[in-house]
Amino acid sequence: MSIFANIYIIISSVCIAVSLLHLLIFLRRREQRVHLIFSIMALCAGISTLCDLTMFASQTTEAVARWLKLTNNVQGLLWISFVWFIDAYTRQRRRRLALLVTGLYSLAILVNMLSPYGVLLLSIDRIETVTLFWGEQIHQPVGQANPLRIMADAAWLILLAYALISTIRLSRQGEKRRAWFFGISVFACLGVGYLSGTLVDFHILPAPSLWNVTFLALIILMSSALADEVVRASILSEETVRQEQRWRCLMDTIKMVVVGLSPDGRVHYANAHFYEITGFAANQVIGKSMSEFIPSAEQSEFLQRFATAMSGEGFQPISFRGLMTSTGERREIRWANALLDGVNSGTLSIGEDVTDILAAEKALADEKARMDVVLSSLDTGLALIDADLNVLWVNEMIRHALPFGDPVGKKCYLFAENRETPCIDCGALKAIADGQTHETIRYNDKAQRWYQIISIPIKDEYDKVVQILEGTTDITLRKQTEDHRDQVMAELEKLKVQLEEENLYLKTELSGSNGNTEFIGHSNAILYIQERIRQVAQTDATVLIQGETGVGKELVARAVYRSGNRSDKPYIRVNCAALSPSLVESELFGHEVGAFTGADRLKKGRFELADKGTLLLDEISELSIELQAKLLRVLQERQFERVGSAETRHVDVRVIATTNRNLQEEIEQGSFRADLYYRLQVYPITVPPLRKRKEDIEALVMHFLSEINTRVGKQVNRIPHQVMARLTEYDYPGNVRELKNLLENAVITSIDDTLRLPRHFSESSGPTCVGNPAAVHPSKNGGLESLDEIQREHIQKVLEHVGGRIEGPEGAAAILDLKPSTLRHRIQKLGINRKRNESDTTR
Repeated sequence: MSIFANIYIIISSVCIAVSLLHLLIFLRRREQRVHLIFSIMALCAGISTLCDLTMFASQTTEAVARWLKLTNNVQGLLWISFVWFIDAYTRQRRRRLALLVTGLYSLAILVNMLSPYGVLLLSIDRIETVTLFWGEQIHQPVGQANPLRIMADAAWLILLAYALISTIRLSRQGEKRRAWFFGISVFACLGVGYLSGTLVDFHILPAPSLWNVTFLALIILMSSALADEVVRASILSEETVRQEQRWRCLMDTIKMVVVGLSPDGRVHYANAHFYEITGFAANQVIGKSMSEFIPSAEQSEFLQRFATAMSGEGFQPISFRGLMTSTGERREIRWANALLDGVNSGTLSIGEDVTDILAAEKALADEKARMDVVLSSLDTGLALIDADLNVLWVNEMIRHALPFGDPVGKKCYLFAENRETPCIDCGALKAIADGQTHETIRYNDKAQRWYQIISIPIKDEYDKVVQILEGTTDITLRKQTEDHRDQVMAELEKLKVQLEEENLYLKTELSGSNGNTEFIGHSNAILYIQERIRQVAQTDATVLIQGETGVGKELVARAVYRSGNRSDKPYIRVNCAALSPSLVESELFGHEVGAFTGADRLKKGRFELADKGTLLLDEISELSIELQAKLLRVLQERQFERVGSAETRHVDVRVIATTNRNLQEEIEQGSFRADLYYRLQVYPITVPPLRKRKEDIEALVMHFLSEINTRVGKQVNRIPHQVMARLTEYDYPGNVRELKNLLENAVITSIDDTLRLPRHFSESSGPTCVGNPAAVHPSKNGGLESLDEIQREHIQKVLEHVGGRIEGPEGAAAILDLKPSTLRHRIQKLGINRKRNESDTTR
């Protein structure tokens, strides 16, 4: 056998032997796929070498073409296995280039099988005999190159690029030594072999090429590298076993819970301490789901979190979870969790039983909370300060006394007094220096208070002062009492008098509603008033209530107030007609001390008392023009000044005004401001007189009888039909007030349970005496006089009776049950000549 044949047989044998070696390694370690791919690659190299040897020995064109095509097919498989070896060896995950190389070489193999002379040659012109340098002759085909070999050449270049990229990525992954060995081996061997083969194909160098020799070198180098990794893996495995034994020994001796979980959440390891605290045996734990040892309320959450961790997302290295014992007791475990070798190898959790620690911490926290309650309830402020005068803790009293933010962590003098250096004569510094308790009295400029501070040193076991407990007591009042006792007592006395007056006023107002404010009757007029009240009650709009005397305007005002959103706020009533003209401004707006003669104390006006509430201005038409202007300003701007003060005060008051006059006529006469009228005319309510809702008289009679019977202690309950008829027919110029007075007179004079009208209440014409001024008198010609004529005549008679006096207990206003201002207005309206009477004496 020739030397050439021996060399090729040796190369082929070595390749096949290496292939078998790595196949055996793969069969022992099936997870290492790289050995299987390398075994296929080495086998293809050995077969390709034998095919080359047979081709070089052939002398006919047919034989050479046959073995050339077979060699090309085997080499195509060789390069396909080589590109996947690169992928497995460098552990790449981007395989697009590998798939491209595989596709190109597969097409080249298909072309090689279909072409007569293979993918390399389009034709074989001759068989050329080549004499080797030692004299042996071999044969090689010579012919025209196949243009389709470009596929194999392109695949080769892409394979080299993929090898280069994989080498770079392997280096960047931290395996630089492995990357350098792989890159140098591949590019050195393949570069020399490919260059030699190309030169031989183009007849630049004589056959044969060095391809088989260089590829054998690559196989030997990579085989040694893989074998070295196998050896090192074996050594590492043995070391791992030893480490595992030591680890298991450690895990079984430490007083911590150790649990190993497989990817499906089942326990594959638990140490001795786990069995100790749970009371389970190994056969009750191993292979069971970990969720079986977790409180039922937490099982679904645990399974969800474990599944998330196994998917590579949301892994929690630290967790707190309960562990159930065989007796049903819950133990609190603080777990430290770790994923083992990625997401497919489960987890290892080491837990510390913190049940007793948590119980102790809770007890300590409860005790601290109780102490905080005790310390916070003290009237003395407490602060704990370290030796550097940093505040460590304060109770709530200190925070309340010095509300300048959180003092903890700040220098005490910086927080309390905005100082850059410690306070002069600081008790804390003295206590630190001599270890004694010190007391200091200090004025705090920042809080503007006087404080008594007691500094108590706290020492360690070496008798060194480490902290200071300071007790702070506010003694400002004690310091000020001696200097301001009389002034304070005087102010308190003034305040007491003012509050008593305001309280008395409010009680009077609350009791002035004369009982029930419910509307009596079901006439359309009453329903109209109730609907108007409902519409405006929940707003803050100004309301103007108009109507004759005695129709119940104040009753409507109270209904608006009590139905509104200010019903829980003050309701202040001002009778504008009853106020003295000289004091009406003071009553409305208040006055300062010394504002006028007799103003010896501060007084709040009705607007101030009604702030946030409702102010009723009864008979607003009685105000003077000058005061109307000031009232208009309050209504428009919600601000005013007390008498004797320049300070503008703001109020939020809802105003309700009432009047029995026609304000438009008053405007024409110049006695009422038009702008004030339009300001009040936001929402007018007109209360109709009783004569326009006679269907309500019977209900009013029954209501007033019940009320009067209760008040006077009688039981006048029977009303004859003719009496009710006369009461219903009467027009009541004095309206509801007149009806009530008439009934009260009748109840008082009745001798049994039957209601009898006063004898002066004529069966045909109504009342004719003083106190019932609206009697209907027959005229001289037999007709009936108008209401104005009747009122004029009756008022004239009363004035003559009292000598022209209007006010006072014996004046005409008291007899007619009218307000003096109302009587004056009617005298003016009816054109009554007062000159023939005695002078108008007012008292």
